[in-house]
Amino acid sequence: MGPKPIPIAVRFWKKVDVRGPSEGWPWLASKRRYGYGAIYRDGRIESAHRVSFEMAHGQIDERSVVMHTCDNPPCVNPAHLVTGDQAGNIADMVTKSRNASGES
Repeated sequence: MGPKPIPIAVRFWKKVDVRGPSEGWPWLASKRRYGYGAIYRDGRIESAHRVSFEMAHGQIDERSVVMHTCDNPPCVNPAHLVTGDQAGNIADMVTKSRNASGES
């Protein structure tokens, strides 16, 4: 029998610079395209902000997206994350004049 797997929450929070409740909490480990954090969970690589949201608020539908109210891709502070659909995510990007690279 091999070693017991480390729970996702333990692995996750070791990779975050947790700051004040209203501040950004930067992801310190591997990042995906455009600066979004990445973590291995349940046999696949997932976006760290999505994992953070689910740990704080419960599992969400696969079709839902997790959006940053702070517009900071490496942030994983659950207080800065909301769910929506892709149409809402694109509308938010257009309203804020942000391009696909996350730059204003």
